Amino acid sequence: MSTGRFFSMICVALVASAPACRQTRAGDDCKVDGRQRCTDKTSALVCVDGRWESLACRGPTGCTTSGGDVDCSNEGYESGEFCDPASDDYACSVDKKTALKCVAKRWAPVDRCLGPGGCVVTAKEVNCDDSVSEPGAACQPEGDLACSGDRASTLECKAGVMVAHQLCRGGLGCRKQGNKIACDDSVAGLGDACHIEGDASCSGDKLAMLTCRSGKMAFSRSCVGGCHVLAGEIDCK
Repeated sequence: MSTGRFFSMICVALVASAPACRQTRAGDDCKVDGRQRCTDKTSALVCVDGRWESLACRGPTGCTTSGGDVDCSNEGYESGEFCDPASDDYACSVDKKTALKCVAKRWAPVDRCLGPGGCVVTAKEVNCDDSVSEPGAACQPEGDLACSGDRASTLECKAGVMVAHQLCRGGLGCRKQGNKIACDDSVAGLGDACHIEGDASCSGDKLAMLTCRSGKMAFSRSCVGGCHVLAGEIDCK
């Protein structure tokens, strides 16, 4: 399982032919879908479905006009802002914590990038470090795992949304190991979710051994001499 997501990217800046100069406001009628015009150095208007919409130009060059073209420079977008549907592009959010995809002329979240690498745009792709996520976050692909923000549990991508997967009560918690997510489940509680039938853990008080049965941690036996983890194995005495 990969914990870094890469997306092909065609372009970041939106470019369109500049219309004739005239006073125009957001909400006014327009005729050419995708056409843009600068309103000041950091913003533009874009024609979307017959109406002018405001568009922020947050990039280093802002909004510029050259050779009859308008260039609205952006290094990140907000979910719901206009995008060029012809590009089928990916981009990062303004805060660099979400990967966005152009869907039906709007930027839509496809993955949360809460790992230390965040969301980074390169010349040819968008790199999303999704090793850390949060419940309810958009995600892909199906079955992908991530650590929760407090590193106390794993999350799993189900039907495009991150949901609770497993508690990581052991001392190492949840962490990224190479390209995989590792969960220290050497300590567990009765009824905790589990995914490997017969897998053993110590109870939190170290007085019992628990075993995974039908997706839940169940009592296995008492450990009068204590339950310990030795060389990765559960030792119940």
